[in-house]
Amino acid sequence: MYVLSEQLKKNGFNIDFLHSAILRNGSLLKFNTLEFYCIYLILEDLDLKIEGESISIKAGHAVFLGPHRNIEFLGAPKDNNIYVIAFSATFFERSKKDSIFLNSKVFYNHLAKFTIAPYFGSNEYIETILIQRLRYFYEKDKSLYIYAAHNVIENLILDAMMHIDSNEDLIDEKLDFVSKINYFNTLLQRDYKTYRDVAYYASQLHISPKKLTSMTSYLYGKTAKQVIIQKVISESLINLRNTRSTISEISYEMGFKCESVFTHFISKHTGKSPSALRKGTNLDSSN
Repeated sequence: MYVLSEQLKKNGFNIDFLHSAILRNGSLLKFNTLEFYCIYLILEDLDLKIEGESISIKAGHAVFLGPHRNIEFLGAPKDNNIYVIAFSATFFERSKKDSIFLNSKVFYNHLAKFTIAPYFGSNEYIETILIQRLRYFYEKDKSLYIYAAHNVIENLILDAMMHIDSNEDLIDEKLDFVSKINYFNTLLQRDYKTYRDVAYYASQLHISPKKLTSMTSYLYGKTAKQVIIQKVISESLINLRNTRSTISEISYEMGFKCESVFTHFISKHTGKSPSALRKGTNLDSSN
């Protein structure tokens, strides 16, 4: 059973070797990004599948995946040759510019469900400058570490933006569109335990449920209802995997009126009962 790293749970950011993430995943080579954004820095040639599509990637490239994407590595990578950067929207978004970066074609491209782009610098740069700098600040000062991590992500996204066809507009919708989606995510983070209907979030955004669904379908490839359900499922899984609370206690914590309603909801949307999920059935998660 996959275990989220302590840094990802605590700070919303983590950088790790892929082989370490695979070990946390019970040696399984399949992952799902869930609500996290992931950047894979490839230092060796690699074959993988993203959303079922087979891809061969040359060393010196980065793979950018948005939330709710499936990735499978075809063969175990060598030690220390692939880095995984995982981060939450909450961690990265501090300004409208950050929102534009996250909602650009780097992570949301209607032509593909991923972006592959060469990264700046050599493998030695990645290993010595980037990683050592993060390690130094992590040990020295938490605030500086968070700032450095944010800077690393921003630079990698900028590299990818430069690689995307310069004739295409990197921002597909007006800033108002981005702001509404970000506000929806903020509302969902705050209210998912209480409200699980699209109409509530649409009313808070002063748009129709149909409009909200068209926005989430464009950005996430999911209806607004599916995004809400995925949020509840993701948070439920975190509680089931990482706490000692009883299922009854978790159902109450997640805003369900009783354990049976919670069990029905989880079973309906995962095909497994909460107790089966807790026992460690082979489920994929993010890094």
